[in-house]
Amino acid sequence: MSQFKYENYFRIHDLVNCPPKTFKALNLVAYRYVFDDLEDDRNFKPVYLLDENYPKRLNAANDLALKCKGFGLSLYQDKNGAMANYKRWMAKTNGKFAKIVGSYITTMQILETDGVCSNIENQDSHFTFHPFENVNFIEKVENTSYLTV
Repeated sequence: MSQFKYENYFRIHDLVNCPPKTFKALNLVAYRYVFDDLEDDRNFKPVYLLDENYPKRLNAANDLALKCKGFGLSLYQDKNGAMANYKRWMAKTNGKFAKIVGSYITTMQILETDGVCSNIENQDSHFTFHPFENVNFIEKVENTSYLTV
C-alpha cells in the first residue's frame, strides 16, 4: 500500500484511523477550486495547511474524524454542486472565500492509485480525498474555468 501524502500529520496528531477504513480508492472525475496559476502552492493543499490559524483550528476540532478530514482535500463529484457551494460560500463570506480557495474550478481524473475518497457528504457532491504521496495534481488537470458568482 502507498503512503499518504500527509501521513506525517496523522502521526503527529495521533490520528490512528486516518483516513477511515470506510474511504475507498475510486476512479472518477473530480472538481476542485483553484487559483488561476496551477503552480500556486495553495491549489492542492488541505485546509489545515492553508489556514494561518493552524494548529489553533485543528485543536478546536471536536473529534478525530473532523481533524482527519482537515488533512484531506475537498473535492466534488459534480461540477454544478461545486459551483452552487462556491456561490453559497462567496455570499456567506462577502467574497472572501475566493481569496482562500481561488476563483477557478478544475476538472481532474482521480484514479484508484491516487488515494482514497470518503462517501459523498451532502447534496453539493462534496467528498474528502486523501492523496497518496506521489500524486501530481497538475498533471491530472484536464481543464480549468473561471467561477462566476
